[in-house]
Amino acid sequence: MKISDGIIDRKRWNDAKRKVLFVLKEPGRAPNEKEAYNSLQELIQVEWRGVARYSFIKLARWAYGIQNASLNGYPAFEEADNPKNRNEAFLSSALMNLKKIPSVNLDRSCSSQELSTYVKDHAKEILEQIKEIAPHVIVCGGLLTYDLLQKTIQPEIKTVMLWSGHPSAISFKSPNGTIIKGARQGYESLMLSYMETISVGKPTK
Repeated sequence: MKISDGIIDRKRWNDAKRKVLFVLKEPGRAPNEKEAYNSLQELIQVEWRGVARYSFIKLARWAYGIQNASLNGYPAFEEADNPKNRNEAFLSSALMNLKKIPSVNLDRSCSSQELSTYVKDHAKEILEQIKEIAPHVIVCGGLLTYDLLQKTIQPEIKTVMLWSGHPSAISFKSPNGTIIKGARQGYESLMLSYMETISVGKPTK
């Protein structure tokens, strides 16, 4: 069973001044549930009413930081960590998994080889989804997702984004270890990586 994902809230997405897409590895289970969710958007909006999962709170901070950054700097951690700020930023973002089918054993993540094979077999489908979402910034949730996009899809993503009218689209990997670092350190690390990216690449809108 494929799990629906993508833009979380269409109205908020359309109103966002900088559209951020988070690309993760694969679906998991909802908190306190034995089965995988069917729709990531519904899980976030209806059951969670925003940010609930701890790892997603980190994404929410990053979303706020990226949405409100400029070449002059980025929001302080305290501002990004404000529940109202991070919740609205997260709901204004998009979130997709490379692998749309959860692992048979929800307690075990798929192997690198399994994910690589899936992405290779579904590259066109993944590309079309990113093309439809049309983000300004793509944030990969780890080195594996970044490498797979870069090696398998990104050469075409650049063309697609230009075709979609978003020549400023960029992608960058979260610094190695960001997911397991402390909240403040993780935020600062990723935002510094983002600032470095926009300073040497194409500016975001």
